[in-house]
Amino acid sequence: RILRPYNAVEAQGAQWLRVVDQGRHAKAGGYVYHLDTLQEDFVCLLSTDRIIFMRKQNLNSEWKVYLKNIEKADQRDSNVIVRLYDGDHRVIPTPDRISARDLTKKVNQEL
Repeated sequence: RILRPYNAVEAQGAQWLRVVDQGRHAKAGGYVYHLDTLQEDFVCLLSTDRIIFMRKQNLNSEWKVYLKNIEKADQRDSNVIVRLYDGDHRVIPTPDRISARDLTKKVNQEL
């Protein structure tokens, strides 16, 4: 096992992954990344097998998508467009273009 220095940001994201939707995603693969969005009180969680768009206040997901259902993620200005194989898509509004670029890259690396 490899030990890493404690990272408070990663610890917070991993905790949200364990408790969102009353713990239903506790075994949802490992925590990868999270990002506060432009929508107040919303955060996007990325795990090794899904994306969860959740409300921080009540720890409930607004939507979730398995990575196996995602064709790719694209950046459009400061938004991340998650394109699904069924032709549908989800939009993640990020605070700025750099955040959108980082999230897009992380999602595509997990696919």
